[in-house]
Amino acid sequence: MNAGFHTENCGPGGEAAAWSEWSGQRACAATVEQVRDRLADGAPFCASLHALLTHLDLDDLINSTDNNCEELRVRFADHTGELTARLPANILQNTLGYTTQQLKAMSSEERAAVRWRLLLEQCCAKLAATPHRLIVLSLRKANPADPIPLY
Repeated sequence: MNAGFHTENCGPGGEAAAWSEWSGQRACAATVEQVRDRLADGAPFCASLHALLTHLDLDDLINSTDNNCEELRVRFADHTGELTARLPANILQNTLGYTTQQLKAMSSEERAAVRWRLLLEQCCAKLAATPHRLIVLSLRKANPADPIPLY
């Protein structure tokens, strides 16, 4: 690791997010397969992924025994495969516009309606990876101007 990169007390998604911020590395467009290949290398990196969001279970917030559930597991898919990442609660809030507490207070039907705003939609996700974690740093619905890597 670089001498100037510190990960203590970084909070949710801390190590990957802190590394991304510290390194100033620009997220390059990548396919799911390319992200998986780079994860296997073990070196930290950032990537911009254009893919379908295939798994977002907001009920994991309710079923969690941890009152401070800070991350949800999400899954992305494109023409090269599938990939699992961790979505920090603060990024979930930025994306959906609801706090974790607001989502927990919703009925199951209301959470399902919120979930379907993104589920099975083309999305753009900025990812940061460290050897054992893949964290979503930002997530939004894709628009026609977003690049789609086809390699």
